[in-house]
Amino acid sequence: GGPLRGFLYAFKNTGTLSAPVLSRGRPIVGGETPLEVYGQCAPAFGDFSGEGRTAVVCGEFWNILHFAEQTGPFAFEHPTLVADGAGAPVL
Repeated sequence: GGPLRGFLYAFKNTGTLSAPVLSRGRPIVGGETPLEVYGQCAPAFGDFSGEGRTAVVCGEFWNILHFAEQTGPFAFEHPTLVADGAGAPVL
């Protein structure tokens, strides 16, 4: 029943996995604005290109994938849609 906008935040854990102690969340920035998708954000982080750079892929409510490579702490390039060979968004 709430807004259908999703934002991605990072929380530093100063505890353990079994007893987490989380700091105040910081927004993950994509370009110059908080990384935002439509609906529930479903992020996955990793080196998807094999170039040693961390990136994030976020799914959203409409089955669209957003991709952005990391540019610094808590910062990513402006996200782009994951596209097929013809340039159409992968759904």
